Amino acid sequence: MEASSAIVDLIKAQGACDPVVKDATNPHFKSKYASLSSCVDACKEAFHNNNFAVLQANGHDAYGQFVETTLLHTTGASWSSVVYLVLQKNDMQGLGSAITYARRYGILGMVGLAPEDDDGNASIQAARPQPAPRPQPKPPEKPKQKAEPKQQAPGLDEPPIQNADEWRIWVDQEKRKIEYFDQKYQLSKWAKDSKSEREALAEYDREMTAELKDYYAAKFETLNTGVR
Repeated sequence: MEASSAIVDLIKAQGACDPVVKDATNPHFKSKYASLSSCVDACKEAFHNNNFAVLQANGHDAYGQFVETTLLHTTGASWSSVVYLVLQKNDMQGLGSAITYARRYGILGMVGLAPEDDDGNASIQAARPQPAPRPQPKPPEKPKQKAEPKQQAPGLDEPPIQNADEWRIWVDQEKRKIEYFDQKYQLSKWAKDSKSEREALAEYDREMTAELKDYYAAKFETLNTGVR
């Protein structure tokens, strides 16, 4: 009976959660992400109103350090999940960043939420019926011209990255560079210098693009929070 009561309250709490807003901006990748405070604010009140405490504690076992997220009901029923930490740097700054990431993913997974794609304005616009676009007259076709071969800068050979193995090596090298940055201007310079390669990678492999993007975002958040 107690377990059944807890499950009923869990369903109510999940239904009462607010949207998780992507309230933080990563300027170099021109993308938004949900901060830890946004994740907590979206669900904390709903779970408290339905007899749940939301706990997030650090721990360590044979597999490494982790953050354990627990939903504890007043009946004594509970659900928990762990997210293991992956440290960029073996210091307090790296630990703080990893804990923040683990708390975000842990709480979102346990309460069954996902961040919104925008700040809420787009959803309001989407709810309003939009007029169908007027057909535009097609411009007259220009006669096709024979494409001229692209001219490469003197001294440059063909693009050095030709396959997945070479892209894998490049991504790992860039992650190692990011790992040792301790100033935000270094991240800005890296983002500018690697723009053309990252655009080429985005067309070649989405998974490695997302991996590098998440790695950069973690370092950006670490430097932004000032955790030492």
